[in-house]
Amino acid sequence: MLDIIAAYINRHSLLPSGGKVIVAVSGGADSLCLLHLLHQLCGTGKRHAHVQLHAAHLNHQLRGEASARDAVAVASIVESWGLPLTIGKIDVPALARAEHRSLEDAARIARYSFLREVAQGQLIAVAHHADDQVETLLLHWLRGSGLSGMVGMLPRQQDIIRPLLEVSHEQTTAYCQEHGIVPVEDLSNADAAFLRNRIRHQLLPLMESINPGFRDTLLRNAGVLRADLDYIETQVDACWPQVVTKEQDEAITLNALAWIELPLALQRHLLRRVTARLCQGQSPLEIRHYALVEDLLHRPADRQERTLHLPQNLRVTRILYNLTFERLSTPEPSLPVKIDTS
Repeated sequence: MLDIIAAYINRHSLLPSGGKVIVAVSGGADSLCLLHLLHQLCGTGKRHAHVQLHAAHLNHQLRGEASARDAVAVASIVESWGLPLTIGKIDVPALARAEHRSLEDAARIARYSFLREVAQGQLIAVAHHADDQVETLLLHWLRGSGLSGMVGMLPRQQDIIRPLLEVSHEQTTAYCQEHGIVPVEDLSNADAAFLRNRIRHQLLPLMESINPGFRDTLLRNAGVLRADLDYIETQVDACWPQVVTKEQDEAITLNALAWIELPLALQRHLLRRVTARLCQGQSPLEIRHYALVEDLLHRPADRQERTLHLPQNLRVTRILYNLTFERLSTPEPSLPVKIDTS
């Protein structure tokens, strides 16, 4: 598998010429496979000699003492490979209650907040694989995410890289067995309370009973749609300078008149890009949010400030023909506590 992953990394230019890469390690077969593979590729005397790895593990505190034992097991494995590790912990159930989120959503937000805190702008490698891609595509379909959601995850999205995206969980498990790596078993992966688990254990088997090649069909379809989306993105590139009048880290201003002149598809894809840039690469917009923005833009233009609040602390303000998207800064409810073990 090493040569397959090395070729994939080179094809998509996933690793930098030098510097640090943070590797997210849950302790499962996928993340340990990823860390072991990257450890063979990165470091002095290896193919990517100037890339240093740094593992990161977050204890979500979802399973009591079992979560703490997982952290200890990960620390032992990573230490045995001679790699530095940062462990953090956060009470995800408390975070979910405080922010009125699902456990899945709260865990994802906490995890990426922690990883980016460790990374400090460096790349983050995660162990998403082909089976995760299939589940993500179905999840997006169920939520009605449109074309952008039906292409699934990309090899690289801003600071996130996914070297395993074309291999299966079966392959990562076999790799661990071949190399004597004993993964940590996370029993929450079988908990039907999580939507992704219901997709994995209920919906996918049903779809495969109808079409045994369903997974491959879904992935091929995503590839076809990717070509369509790539073309649309080039059109967004072309109209961006005419529509976007001001761009900052936390705010982007549009010319409403120029935006209204665009075809509907480009209007929405441009809004998706604007909000993605303000939300660490992941636009929170759904079809109902586009409709709200469109309604705001089609109201009479005057000097009265009109505002609209969107998910992820986004605020939209319109004055005359200026439309400003702003990411409001709010205190983190409970940042993970970092514990450097090496």
